[in-house]
Amino acid sequence: MKKRIGELLKEKFEYAPEKLQLSTQKLEGAIAADRVFHGKFSVEAGGGGQAQGFVYSTNARVTISPEVFIGRKETFRFQADPAGLKDGEMLEGAFVICADSGEYTLPYCLQAAKPQHRKTEPLQMTPEAFAQLAKGDFGRAYVLFASTQFVQTVRGWGTRALTLYEGLQGTAASYRSLEQFLVGMGLKEPVTVSLASEHLSMKNPGDNEREELLLLKNTWGFAPLSFSCDAPFLTIERPEITTDEFVGSSYHIGFVIHREHLHAGRNFARITVNTECRTQSCVVEILNTPHPASERRGLRRRQEILQLLHAYIDYRAGRNGVREWSGISLSCLDNLHRAGGENLFYDLYRVYILFTAGDSVEAQIRLGELAEQNTGRYPAQWKGFYLYLTTFENKEKEHLEYVQQEIQELFLANQENWVLQWLMLKVNDSLFRSDSERLDALRRQYLCGCHSPVMYLEAWELLKKEPLLLRGLEAFEIHVLAFLCKEKLLDREICGQAAQIAMRHATAWNPLLCGVLCRCYDAYPGKNLLTAICSLLMKGHKDSPRYSRWFARGVEQDIRLAGLYEYYARSAQDLNVRELPQAVRMYFSYNNTLESGKKAALYANIIRNREKDAQTFETYRQTMELFMEEQLLEGRMSEDLALIYETLLTPYVLTEKLADGLSRALFTYEITCENPHIRHVIAIHRQLRGEQRVQLVQGKACVQIYSPDCCLLLEDRDGARIADLSFAAHRRLLAVPALEEYCRGQVPLPEGMLLHDCCSLMEEAPVSEGDTGRLVRFMELPQLGDESRRSVQEKLLLYYSGHPRDAYLTEYLERADFEELSGEHMQELVELLVSEGMGERAYALVQKYGPEHVASHTLVRLCSRRIAETEQREDAFLLALCARCFFDGVYDEPVLRYLLSYYEGPAKSMKALWQAGQGFLMEDYSLEEKILVTVLYTRQDMEQTEPVFVSYCRKAGNTRICRAYVIWMSYCYFVREMPVEKSVFTYIEQHIIGEIDAPQICQLALLRYYTLAEKLGAGQQKWLQYLLEKYTEKGMYFRFYQKLPERLLRHLNLHDKFLVEYRTDPENRVTLHYRLNGGKEQTLLLQDIYEGIFVYAFTLFYGDKLEWHLEIEGRGKTEQTQPQKIVCSRRSHRGQMGRYELTNRMAEAVSRQDKKQLKEIREQYVGQQYLVDELFGIN
Repeated sequence: MKKRIGELLKEKFEYAPEKLQLSTQKLEGAIAADRVFHGKFSVEAGGGGQAQGFVYSTNARVTISPEVFIGRKETFRFQADPAGLKDGEMLEGAFVICADSGEYTLPYCLQAAKPQHRKTEPLQMTPEAFAQLAKGDFGRAYVLFASTQFVQTVRGWGTRALTLYEGLQGTAASYRSLEQFLVGMGLKEPVTVSLASEHLSMKNPGDNEREELLLLKNTWGFAPLSFSCDAPFLTIERPEITTDEFVGSSYHIGFVIHREHLHAGRNFARITVNTECRTQSCVVEILNTPHPASERRGLRRRQEILQLLHAYIDYRAGRNGVREWSGISLSCLDNLHRAGGENLFYDLYRVYILFTAGDSVEAQIRLGELAEQNTGRYPAQWKGFYLYLTTFENKEKEHLEYVQQEIQELFLANQENWVLQWLMLKVNDSLFRSDSERLDALRRQYLCGCHSPVMYLEAWELLKKEPLLLRGLEAFEIHVLAFLCKEKLLDREICGQAAQIAMRHATAWNPLLCGVLCRCYDAYPGKNLLTAICSLLMKGHKDSPRYSRWFARGVEQDIRLAGLYEYYARSAQDLNVRELPQAVRMYFSYNNTLESGKKAALYANIIRNREKDAQTFETYRQTMELFMEEQLLEGRMSEDLALIYETLLTPYVLTEKLADGLSRALFTYEITCENPHIRHVIAIHRQLRGEQRVQLVQGKACVQIYSPDCCLLLEDRDGARIADLSFAAHRRLLAVPALEEYCRGQVPLPEGMLLHDCCSLMEEAPVSEGDTGRLVRFMELPQLGDESRRSVQEKLLLYYSGHPRDAYLTEYLERADFEELSGEHMQELVELLVSEGMGERAYALVQKYGPEHVASHTLVRLCSRRIAETEQREDAFLLALCARCFFDGVYDEPVLRYLLSYYEGPAKSMKALWQAGQGFLMEDYSLEEKILVTVLYTRQDMEQTEPVFVSYCRKAGNTRICRAYVIWMSYCYFVREMPVEKSVFTYIEQHIIGEIDAPQICQLALLRYYTLAEKLGAGQQKWLQYLLEKYTEKGMYFRFYQKLPERLLRHLNLHDKFLVEYRTDPENRVTLHYRLNGGKEQTLLLQDIYEGIFVYAFTLFYGDKLEWHLEIEGRGKTEQTQPQKIVCSRRSHRGQMGRYELTNRMAEAVSRQDKKQLKEIREQYVGQQYLVDELFGIN
């Protein structure tokens, strides 16, 4: 709409917008009375263009989407709600489409019809017969199980069977649901599968060799199975199957071994078999002996290199002497050579071993052989290593300086090479001013990616000499300490320094650091180390039971660490059983910030040990009682809380809220299930809404069970429900008769007790006087299921129909949900509720079941009361009800005022509403604006809009809307020649005409208005003359000019003109065909003077005969106007002596055959022509 107003303000007009094409002219048919009807229709913009607008329904029962549209074609989907309509009644109304091309009405007439249901008779089948059917043909039994007919059959088997059936339908129906239904009904044992073997061994398999693993099942039935493997060299052929694929009671799991992924030696894989409630595995062991010699040599080389490294570490750690180290290393090098190990490092390392072992002669010989090679072509690190080895035989100062210089240059060119850094430490030791710089050099190599144990050994040597060099615990230091732990090279000083640094600088959790500190503690126990470990665990928020031993040690050693006792309590698994240290008991007696579960465990521990430590029990008593009240208010329950309630609860502290919590706790059961596949426990009461779905935490969950027929189900990690409870146990946590009596003594009865009692009353009939109070409260509980609530309400309704003086009748009327009662009573209920002042509930019923059966005067009362209750807030349905009353001719002042504020509809309807408001002296600015905007948007229903416009302007309405309206009405008046009231032109005169850039259409409309006016004021005459001169100078001539006075026509030289004018679409092509005085027909293409007004001016003399017709081409078609003719009869005024007048008078003399006058006029004409020529030199 804003766009439309903007276009009008810019004087963009569309002569004849393309009309919308509706897919149908009326919607009618029959719809089912018991469900919402869905339908559709479409609109399409004419001419292939685009259309936009909005649509709404006149009947509140019928809604439509989308409500706003834009585009070439739009499909609307509507839904009709026939709730409350009787069989054969009509649902009538219309869709009003307000588009930019106009307003369209699509009526609908839908007849409600109750469907003729074919009654489904339940199958006469016992549970045992159904189980036999499933055993013989499981698929056929499933078809029956999934059918709607089966529900009636199960209903005949009892409440528990029906609850179990519906509970298993919580997930999509499947073969698994049928299997669990049969198991839950006790009609069969659950299917279990087992592996024939838990270990398979094989040796040297072939390429892609296939093997099998035997799987067995115990009975008939259905179960899905999945197989997986944790090794890449083994692939399961079919990862998922069902027991339907077993042959008899066995199935062979096929798997393929991919030899190319096997390494030499023993390979292990685990095949896992997953069923609904069980996981089994079989270990597959494959011995792979390398066949090609190259594979065996490669394996041998890797083994010897690893042994070389271990020998070096043992030598540096002092576990082996030089002789043992050299012997092992030289033997490894010999084996490497025999295994094809050719590497320059091996030769250099052999020389290094020989020199270190004291065999200088052999070392020099080997070194000489290496010298004969071109050492300049060695890689930098091995060139440096070679130079380092030469220092073993040449100790001269000059040579040592040369070697130092060369290694330094090599290192400077390759600073990320850890071998050269190691050589720098060995040869250029003087370059490092301290051990701290040496350690920094090692750290830099670590940051460059070096994780060699050789460098860790160098770091160890430095730390062993000076432990205080360990000043931080970054990644390098942690990895060095981890290496020392692995090689058992730690000493007490290094461990102590690590503990000090960890306590001061470890700010974030690091699992590797924690492991290092733990191993340090195991090697050298100390309070500082234990403090560091506990502090690090607390910073990482590690409070699981696996860390409990450290916090327990911290408590035992009396470590002073904030939060230690809290972490001790959180991580302890048996907090409620074992006797707590005295320090812990004292601490929590005045500072207990544990979460509720741990608090309960702590207090349960105090209660269990109260005979040993009565003083602590008394100290804690008040705190425990306050905690008990908090937990009761929240309705929490656990084994520890049960002990607390049983020990501390007395009737003197029991309030209404505490009793509610206790009543829920009394019927709380703990479900225990250690099966890791089970994730949730589900408890379903037939009488209650929904289901309890509780997650298992550490194998336990608590649910409330109020009736013996409660159905318990388990849910696995895939969301499948299981009725087999053989691997789960449940027990009531708080079965204390005294506490039940405390609850029953409360008024009103606590909710838990109410649920327990009324679930039993539901099965009894009829209702007795003593039951009404509980049942009235019961029916308003949100937990109550819809079917049960309806049953209770019907029971009470039947009772109150014979006992109208019952004390709970008023409460029943206030609390009853009448929407759940039969629709046959809706009319009486609405009238009763309105008369009793229960307008809100009556309104809800009308909103759901419609107003068709409610009298108009009752609706008016309901609407007036609802308007007052909502404080005039907008409500779509209330607005529809008010509109229904208004158009039925029955309304009052509140209804009318509400409609004036919010109603939107067709322009005609809004104008009728506005007129009614005028009668009540009510005016509404927003309604007037809606009317004007709708008229501008649809370009229709402009009649009787001027009073609305005048009223809107009087209220200082939106200037853009006022101007747009005036521009549009000016267009309608000037271009389409529609009648327009004076108020439009008054607005132009007062607000527009004086503007420099006043809209042209407003000026033209005012020009036409002034031209056709019978009387003008002096100012209006001046504006008329100004506008005439302005537009005639532009060559804009219009037919209405000929209505001007003679003096103006002569002033504008229009007195001798005859104007042919035609109004059509500006896009059309207009051709004028004319014949003058019977001459030859001529054609002329007319120009569009303004917005489709085509004009041509003829100069005619007295007696001239003009014949013409027009040909209009546009939009693929051509049409012609009726032929017209005119004979000029205009006589000249005697006082006018211009060329046209003289010529016209000669024509008149000829027509009268007055030769004398003709001669006189001709001589006068010739004389005047001569004077003009002489005076102005025209010739």
